[in-house]
Amino acid sequence: MFILNVPLTLIVVLMIVIMITTIKIISTKSSRNYKAQQKNIGKVNGYAEEMIEGLKVVKVFSYENEANENFEKNKYRIV
Repeated sequence: MFILNVPLTLIVVLMIVIMITTIKIISTKSSRNYKAQQKNIGKVNGYAEEMIEGLKVVKVFSYENEANENFEKNKYRIV
């Protein structure tokens, strides 16, 4: 390929290098964001599970409104 058309070969090689660099940068940033999102989803799921398991205790101590407010605050961390 290099022998047939030198300028075209250089353009193709340059584009491949640019694409690989761009993919590496994007994947690094998305990996960090994905890990943070998974951590926040885990916190919200843990909180929801805790409230569901302790539902009787929540109702006995009239903690329903505070539990709903805390859940609303936590669920927006995911977005």
